[in-house]
Amino acid sequence: HYCGTGKYLDKLLIVWNDVGTEIPRDIAGHECDVPLMFLISKANKLTNRFIAYMEIETKGVFIIDDDRKILHEDIIFAFQSWQQFRHKVLGFEHRTHTILSDGTYYYGDKEGKSINHGYSLLISANIILHKKYLEMFQVPLFLPIGIHKYIDEHMNCEDIAICLMVTDFLERVSFPQSGCIGLRAKRYPQNLEAKNR
Repeated sequence: HYCGTGKYLDKLLIVWNDVGTEIPRDIAGHECDVPLMFLISKANKLTNRFIAYMEIETKGVFIIDDDRKILHEDIIFAFQSWQQFRHKVLGFEHRTHTILSDGTYYYGDKEGKSINHGYSLLISANIILHKKYLEMFQVPLFLPIGIHKYIDEHMNCEDIAICLMVTDFLERVSFPQSGCIGLRAKRYPQNLEAKNR
């Protein structure tokens, strides 16, 4: 699907986290308009998605989960939007947290809720960000080792970590601001895993 995205794609890197499983021939031999490369992980870690692999030669990096399908025009829209806000993380799946009028705590999307503020973070299932944030993600000064350990042990919360890291960095170098921008897709990214249940 993503092999035909055109001029906005330099190469397609697949981080293969299925340790011990060979890449199926139909995937490995797939014809693509751009170079298709597989980066085979030594361990199945959620933080592998945020490694600044040397094969990444562009400033903009679009991270998409294997169970998400995004329209080509939405990928192009995200890239064009990111070009205007290179210092932020952009994505289509946003979440909010708040205390509702009945006093209960809420975390999720805003659909069907009377929430007056925007979103709090982006889900990392489909985000575009600057490569420098991948480099920073590996540095304890920007993201403590304990957070990496928690993410890898629980296979969760990487989205919170990247959004808070970027927001914290932007507050240090500039002024208080959100590190993330939510985009509205023409078609909300399909969750292929949920679709097949």
